[in-house]
Amino acid sequence: MKRQLRLYIFIFILATGVCYSQITLAGWSAAGQTNFGVSPFTATISDANVSVSGINRGAVISTSGSAIPDAWGGAGWASTSANAISTGAYIYFTISAKLGYTSALKTLNLYYRKASDGPPGCLMQYSVNGSSYITFVTNSNLFNTSASGGSAITAINLSGIIALQNVSVNDVVTIRIIPYGNAGYWCVYKSSGNTDISILGTVNIASLSIPTSLTATEVTETGFRANWTSASGATGYRLDVSRNPSFSTFEAGYYDLNVGLVTSFVVSSLNSGSSYYYRVRSVNAGGNSSNSETQSLTTLASSKGYVRVTFIPEGYYNYELGNLLVSDTFTVTLANVNGPDYADLETASIKIDSSTFSGTAEFSSAQSGNYYIYVKGKSAMSTWSATPIAFTKGGTVNYDFTTTSSKAYSIPGFPYLPMILQGSKWCVYSGDVDQDELIGNVDLTLIDNDAFITKEGRTATDLDGDGLVGNVDLTICDNHAYWVVESQSPRKMSAMANKKIYLPRKSYLK
Repeated sequence: MKRQLRLYIFIFILATGVCYSQITLAGWSAAGQTNFGVSPFTATISDANVSVSGINRGAVISTSGSAIPDAWGGAGWASTSANAISTGAYIYFTISAKLGYTSALKTLNLYYRKASDGPPGCLMQYSVNGSSYITFVTNSNLFNTSASGGSAITAINLSGIIALQNVSVNDVVTIRIIPYGNAGYWCVYKSSGNTDISILGTVNIASLSIPTSLTATEVTETGFRANWTSASGATGYRLDVSRNPSFSTFEAGYYDLNVGLVTSFVVSSLNSGSSYYYRVRSVNAGGNSSNSETQSLTTLASSKGYVRVTFIPEGYYNYELGNLLVSDTFTVTLANVNGPDYADLETASIKIDSSTFSGTAEFSSAQSGNYYIYVKGKSAMSTWSATPIAFTKGGTVNYDFTTTSSKAYSIPGFPYLPMILQGSKWCVYSGDVDQDELIGNVDLTLIDNDAFITKEGRTATDLDGDGLVGNVDLTICDNHAYWVVESQSPRKMSAMANKKIYLPRKSYLK
């Protein structure tokens, strides 16, 4: 039965972190000190979960004159405790628990040596967080011997001082020791033990409170700032984010996420216009607290819309290999569906992938609605969608020009198709170097001039994208310039209807 009881006690200690065996929280050894020692006097021993200062000596205490070895202190002590306090004729140190722990101060031990004319009396006081000092020892004859070997005082029991029994990271305890009565030297003196002044006590894992989750702030299209209150005993916090209040699933990277010792955290990479839920837990060496209450929010609807366009610039395309020679940048424009001008609303740049022939254009100003789109750039002919697309903020619409010529806008009666077939893919005409929506002598001349000097680089005259202007580029342009290939668009159709321009006369690729 006794063995079973001991086992229960052991399990209880492991589970709660409670241990009543006293340890040295902080201790100082005077061994090796000379000339009354330096101030502050660094602790020789301190528990890993306790923060402790060095022992400081009041400025009025003298360290001049002959000093005994292996001793820390001085001379010039006050005649009364009141005078000592007012002049700073005392020594003091601070102690507190580290984050996630609490400590209980149980015993103060002190080994001293003093001159025959040294101070016999002692006042000891404590203060928590700079509050008023409270006396726990007052004895006019505590230091009652001047033996050359020094002497230990009777251990001071601190366990009855409630304020010192649950010291947290937020509690800085100051202990001051005030010798008084005579001015001769008084010192902490080397004893036969490891320490000559020490504080014994216990260290326990702090009990964890549950953080209170607060309303999310800084909500954007793709994220928010999660907020909560600090929890006592916490050394950090864990965060969960989910799309459902039951937390049956979690957003990638946001399950039991260690966010550190903070009370807010920015959550990112979320979807726009979507509902999310979050909760937090406090943690320390003893484990986790329970979950906080759940907070919910909805990210803002996207202010942007996207158009993923697939098209092939004729000159860049190697239809035998099925890819582009280079990946390059072009523009996509949203245009009004209403004539006669079919005005441009917004233009965005895209980079066309050499394998997929696709790129995504981002539009931030245009509102949801129906729009024509057209692509152009470098020497690629302006090519319009056959019909308007349904553009939506927060969404993505796909448009593929490569599958059939009917995906490009075609003006009835035009003698050629709006795109050219290369292998099995329909391509945007190359050769409109000056981007005036037709391929003619001006374009051919620009290419010819650059070919004459073998111009290098990714220029508009480099129709095939090989970085060199030469005969291949001239041939591509010449084929289209002969027929004066023009862009076909509702804008041009409207101008023709108003008899501002006329149909081309030549028949090509029909």
